[in-house]
Amino acid sequence: MSYPCLEVVCGNCGTIINRMINLKSIRDCIRPFSGRCNKCGISLNPTIFSLKTIKQ
Repeated sequence: MSYPCLEVVCGNCGTIINRMINLKSIRDCIRPFSGRCNKCGISLNPTIFSLKTIKQ
């Protein structure tokens, strides 16, 4: 059985912030990184995000 994978990606540089199988809130995903992208340092706003689905 295949499980869907969710990726939280920085909208500025495209870095994957978090990859998970179980759904978590965006706020919980970015909390370990102090709300910033660990590559470009941009502040990530958990209330402004978009969803994109990709079939693999």
